[in-house]
Amino acid sequence: TVTSKPWKMNLSKLSMLKPDSDLCLKFAMLCTLNDRCDRLRKAYGEACSGIRCQRHLCLAQLRSFFEKAAESHAQGLLLCPCAPEDAGCGERRRNTIAPSCALPSVAPNCLDLRSFRRADPLCRSRLMDFQTHCHPMDILGTCATEQSRCLRAYLGLIGTAMTPNFISKVNTTVALGCTCRGSGNLQDECEQLEKSFSQNPCLMEAIAAKMRFHRQLFSQDW
Repeated sequence: TVTSKPWKMNLSKLSMLKPDSDLCLKFAMLCTLNDRCDRLRKAYGEACSGIRCQRHLCLAQLRSFFEKAAESHAQGLLLCPCAPEDAGCGERRRNTIAPSCALPSVAPNCLDLRSFRRADPLCRSRLMDFQTHCHPMDILGTCATEQSRCLRAYLGLIGTAMTPNFISKVNTTVALGCTCRGSGNLQDECEQLEKSFSQNPCLMEAIAAKMRFHRQLFSQDW
């Protein structure tokens, strides 16, 4: 049972929302009511908006948000649970990282992304962190480290060239913004990289567990 409140604030302020508001909207409100979270979120919102947004500035502000905002707020925004039939909630969650600007307009080949990552020290170290802490060690799905470290490593990739995101508004599957089309003889290698996100049991369970935790927070009698 969850007994501690992760935000030092008066949750009664959420009463300004409709009683049936989805949890993604509630977590967004919690961020708005926190000065630091609100300031950082507005910064990336401004950098990532507009028809002519500059992707490198958008990614820099996204990194800043996920590095500097309290973990409870950052994870609450990105990993808010939605009812399967609530497409509006799912779309809000998917739009958390401003994918229209943060992700390439035309999906590059995943191996090209990996090549870029090798030339970028930050992206390289973040991906290595993800591969270390979200790595299934055997066919039973035993994970290399605890779920909290996997989630931190996953969030650490947001704002890099290898920014992942939810693939749709109706489920919680995540993937890189790239494709394996045209990989030729390296098709298997490309698909292995892509599946390390979209079919990673350690990452999938870590996300599911955090969403269950977030749902439980709001099921309590505050």
